[in-house]
Amino acid sequence: YEELRVYIRNVASASQDEARYISMRLKDPVLSGFVLGKMSRARELDIDFSLTEESFVPEPIAQAYVDKIISIVGNLINNAFEALTNYSGERIVLLSFLVFDDELIITVDDSGGGIAEENIDKIFSKGFSDKGNDRGIGLYIVKKQLEEIDGSVEVESIPDEGTIFTVRMPYMRRQQ
Repeated sequence: YEELRVYIRNVASASQDEARYISMRLKDPVLSGFVLGKMSRARELDIDFSLTEESFVPEPIAQAYVDKIISIVGNLINNAFEALTNYSGERIVLLSFLVFDDELIITVDDSGGGIAEENIDKIFSKGFSDKGNDRGIGLYIVKKQLEEIDGSVEVESIPDEGTIFTVRMPYMRRQQ
């Protein structure tokens, strides 16, 4: 029983440290909870998922910003996790949030097999997928949501080295 108590205490302490780390960098509690949920999912998938140390997002002026961020980042992270599901190499996903002036820059970087060069221009098209039928909506939604707010997304991919999605979007922080 004592070994079990120590184990539970260690797991609880690690979870608290992780939550503290995230909440120090992401000032919106909904966004923090979302990222913590993705970290939990990554552990289930045996993927090393982390938020970069330089990440910081101040509290937004409106919840609509957080909803948009979660939708966009959720699609990108889900794609990164899926790219690593059957990947035999290192299984790493790095998430970064940086705010400069009134712009939020988000990167999702995975160590997977990359995207074939001939598909790079197609991946944001509705219905395009190299993973089967009834797919190909996530990146299309990302692009459409960013167009609605004058944001953008770029992709860099190197076969067998990974893919980096970089999102730029307007961000209005709550005044302190």
